[in-house]
Amino acid sequence: MNEALRRARRGALVLGCVFVWSILSFHWLFKKPLLESIYWTVITIAGVGYSQSVGDEVPETRQFLSIVVILVGMLTMAYTLGMFIQAIVEGQLDQAMGAKRMKKEISKLKDHVIICGFGRIGQNLAHRLARHGLSFIVIDPCTETIAEAKTHGYLCLEADATDEEVLCSAGLDRASTIVFGIQSDPDNVFLTLTVRNMNPDITIIARGEHPRTEKKLLQAGA
Repeated sequence: MNEALRRARRGALVLGCVFVWSILSFHWLFKKPLLESIYWTVITIAGVGYSQSVGDEVPETRQFLSIVVILVGMLTMAYTLGMFIQAIVEGQLDQAMGAKRMKKEISKLKDHVIICGFGRIGQNLAHRLARHGLSFIVIDPCTETIAEAKTHGYLCLEADATDEEVLCSAGLDRASTIVFGIQSDPDNVFLTLTVRNMNPDITIIARGEHPRTEKKLLQAGA
């Protein structure tokens, strides 16, 4: 969580305290029912509804309380909203910078392993490669799966490995090995054909859910 978001949360907490304090003040000082106290608090901070009290004599104490509630409430709301906007902008910038750094790191890869699919097989392979200090990149279309891969510090792409442009982005032309851990035999066969055409020298390791798929994978170039 970045600093702006922490400040926004603190601002929201302060705003909540202002609401509670204002409600209790209207309730205790002016003997207003609780629902009416909530109503007065909302229209005071929002700055609406005062036409209803035109011509009525408003006690100075209530005037002073209203002024305090308006000033503190509006300032706190403005601060909180500003921090939320800043947090969103900073998050987008961090994401953009992170993608740029990731792209730069991927461009440095050579003789690396491309892991398509970060399921059980992909995770086990990635952990082993990481322990031996070998270079690799993970490709998976699932946001949650990629987020898990990032927690380990792995280079990764949130994308569909069946897309040729994605494979190029992963440095297929410089890779030594590509591993298909996708739980779809047709996709694995298709990927094997695609990769073999794109890089005839690369080592292809593919899995098959059904025994008859093995022959098709071998014929495709695995």
